[in-house]
Parts: sequence; C-alpha cells; structure tokens
Amino acid sequence: MDKWLIGKKADNIPKINNPIFIEGLPGIGNVGKIAVDFLIDQLNPSLIYEIHSTNFPHSVFVNDDNLIEMPAVRIYLAKTKVGRNLLLLAGDVQPVDESASYEFSNLILDIVKKLGCKEVITLGGIGTAAEPIKPKVYGAAISSISKERYGKLSKSIIFNKTKADAIIGATGLLLGLAKLKKMEGSAI
Repeated sequence: MDKWLIGKKADNIPKINNPIFIEGLPGIGNVGKIAVDFLIDQLNPSLIYEIHSTNFPHSVFVNDDNLIEMPAVRIYLAKTKVGRNLLLLAGDVQPVDESASYEFSNLILDIVKKLGCKEVITLGGIGTAAEPIKPKVYGAAISSISKERYGKLSKSIIFNKTKADAIIGATGLLLGLAKLKKMEGSAI
C-alpha cells in the first residue's frame, strides 16, 4: 500500500477562485478541528479529496450506525459569496511520526497549490494549566505581510509573543513549509 492513498478525488473539480486554505485537524483541545467542522456544517462544501495513510493511527472508527470507517483526512471546497473560495482540511487524525508529518504537510500543500492556493490559515489551541477566565486569540504569521493583513482583519487576534514557543504537528508544519513554498498565511 502506498503511504499516502488518495481514497477519493472528485472527478470534476470546479474552477476555484483565489482560494484560502484553512486547516483544522485534531490537536490541543481539538480547537482547529471543531472550528473547521463548524465551517463544513455551515457552508455545505464539496468533498474533493479523501486521503488515507499507513502513517495514520492503526485503528478504525465506529460510526453511529455501528459501521467502521478508516481514518481519513479530507479536503473540501466551499464556494463563498465574497468571491474567494475556501479549501477546508478536516479529519479525525493526523500523522504523529515526525517524518510522516513533514510528508503529509508537503502533500497537502502540493495539492492546494495545484488548486491555485497562495494563502494558508491553520487553527489550533494552546495548552494551559487551567481554563482561562478571559480567553484570547493569538496569532503567528508567515511574514510581516501576513501579520499586518490578519491584524487589520481582526483586532481580536494578538500578534505578540504567544504563550507557545512552538506550533506542533500539521498546524505548525503546514505554515513552515508554506513559507518555504512562497505562500502567505497565519496560525490562529
């Protein structure tokens, strides 16, 4: 079996208009996963890729009908009314091995770049000892251009030293590798 098996690819991917890629995979508090799952529920996007891998955990999920499902990561296309499309990355898992995380992140970025994407947003949580009384939204950007852009879009995103010194897993690697691929974006 190939390490990365595209289980489903849409036969006809429609024309995509200047897409923004948004990642939300399981992680600390499942913050990113919950946010992207919410977008999927609200926007009713089209599934364009489904990815399975031997680098995902060796398990299956049991759904509400007591049927099994293989762990998968999916890329959805959401058309918006503001002209730009969204590419949403959602799933139940992500690779936990470091080299597999790099391979996975490169694969995902190669796919979205082929679809015309130049901008990446990753979503995640910051681990804290206790639930904050007044939660805050922190950001880290690929470049000063991205930092200024997202800072202007939302005054509630704090772009100074966060409580995290590193962003781990796909949430961090997608941004780091996107920078190497000359893309823009931010972690929120």
